[in-house]
Amino acid sequence: MTTTSNTKALVCGDCRMPILYGDFSDIDFHYSGDEAESRVAEIEQGITSLTESIGILSDGDGHDEFSKEWCDCCGTKLAGERFVIIGTEIIEASAA
Repeated sequence: MTTTSNTKALVCGDCRMPILYGDFSDIDFHYSGDEAESRVAEIEQGITSLTESIGILSDGDGHDEFSKEWCDCCGTKLAGERFVIIGTEIIEASAA
């Protein structure tokens, strides 16, 4: 029997589009040069860590227009909008 486990995460606007669509174009719009490259690296590392800890990432329902919560992906401490992302982990039951 296979079951799933869903976990909610809150992510910043910089992380949402790369998580959902692999689209980093907003980063180039808001950052330049080395700063953009550094930000992309932070987000890619965060996506890897988030996927390893909570599973397959997908769009959740809702967002908070202003939050002081850290981004669960990149870890930014800057206050701002946070979007709900759902992590789905597939759990395989072992045969007894």
